[in-house]
Amino acid sequence: MSTRLQIIVDDDEAEQSRACARAQGVNLSEWIRQAMAMARKTQGPRTAEEKLAALRRLSQMPDEERAPAPPIDDMLREINARYDGLPSL
Repeated sequence: MSTRLQIIVDDDEAEQSRACARAQGVNLSEWIRQAMAMARKTQGPRTAEEKLAALRRLSQMPDEERAPAPPIDDMLREINARYDGLPSL
């Protein structure tokens, strides 16, 4: 089932949105649906169940996919080297 959603924006905002949609090769409706989906993802989980599900998904990801960070042993070695007065790595 689909629901029609109507919004009111000023002319400049509408034209900027159309230009973005054209640049991505989609129509304005599809561009707005994609923007809404991205906004939902950035809001993150809300309920305790959603937070637990997110943590479970994260724990199942390989280390190299979790974040652009070096292995924890390398980070700890660098931190400790600075505390010991040694030059940083």
